[in-house]
Formats: sequence, structure tokens, C-alpha cells
Amino acid sequence: MQIPEKPSKEIALNFLKEGNIDKWNRWKSEHQEEELNLSDIDLTETNLSGVNLSGANLTGANLSDANLTGADSINADLTDADLTGADLTNANLIRADLRSTILSEDTTIDDKWRLVWDIVNHSIQGRDLINADLSDANLTGADSINADLSNADLSGATLWDADLSGADLTNADLTDANLEGIITDENTKIEIPEE
Repeated sequence: MQIPEKPSKEIALNFLKEGNIDKWNRWKSEHQEEELNLSDIDLTETNLSGVNLSGANLTGANLSDANLTGADSINADLTDADLTGADLTNANLIRADLRSTILSEDTTIDDKWRLVWDIVNHSIQGRDLINADLSDANLTGADSINADLSNADLSGATLWDADLSGADLTNADLTDANLEGIITDENTKIEIPEE
């Protein structure tokens, strides 16, 4: 069967499900403006190494045991996605939403992104995160009460509605961080950069 020069979204989804990443990435680069809703898609055990999923809605997707090494998932919504046993080595998860994402001990993910996942899915009240690299992380709604984030790199991070009551952000790098709606109190140590 001859593949059309500009395949439809349905054909492109088949590329993805078959693990034909070169064709999928080509289609994705030609349709960058198109909203990509892949919610609830089942890509269990699919080889997605190097796939471009940037900006995709992957809410509730089943990516268990998938190979996502080197995947580009910038700004992807992975809320409620199942990544049990998936390999995300060197995946780009800049500003990806990892709230309620399912990881297991068998999930291979860079330490930075496992920490981000832990922060947005569990309370880190009082936790020591001195010098932590949280740059470009999506920390929306994080419960960071009394956490020690001094000298942490939060540059480019999204902290919408994060609770920083009593948190210590002394010398934290907040360059280009989105601090909209953060919750602070009189005990919060933070120096918000001027715009």
C-alpha cells in the first residue's frame, strides 16, 4: 500500500501504535499546530524510542512496559498515565504534567524526573531538597510546606498553586519560574525575581 504524502491523523496514529517513529515524527513536525489528544491510548510494550510527544494529551494512556528512551515529551499531559515498567531513560519531560502518573520500581526514569514525580504526587512537607535540580519542572499544586529548597534550581519551573508555606527558598534560582498562585506565609523565605 502506498503511504500518502501527508497522512491523516488516523494513519499517523497507526504509525505510533506500530512503533514507526520516523513516520510519526515526520507527521508530528508537519502538524505542530494540531492539538494532539492521545488520552486513553494503549501503547503497552510499544517501542517509542525517540518519539515526539511534545504537547500531547496522554491523560490515562497505557504506556506500561513501553520503550520511551529519548522521547520528547515537553509539555505533555501524563496525568493518570500508566508508566509501569516503562523505560524513560533520557526522556525530555520539561514541564510535563506528572500528577497521578503511575510509576513502579521497574520504571526506568532519570532521577530528576522521578523526584519531580514524587514532589507532585506526595507531600514533601519538611523535606530536604537543598541544591535540587528542579529546572523546567511542572510542580503545579505541589505540597511543599516547610520544605528546604535553598539553593535549588527552579529556573523555568511551573509552580502554579504550589504551597510554599514555611518553605526555605534562600538563594533558589527562580529565573523564568512561573509563580502564579503560589501560597506563602510569613515563614516562607523567598526572593521573587523582578520581571
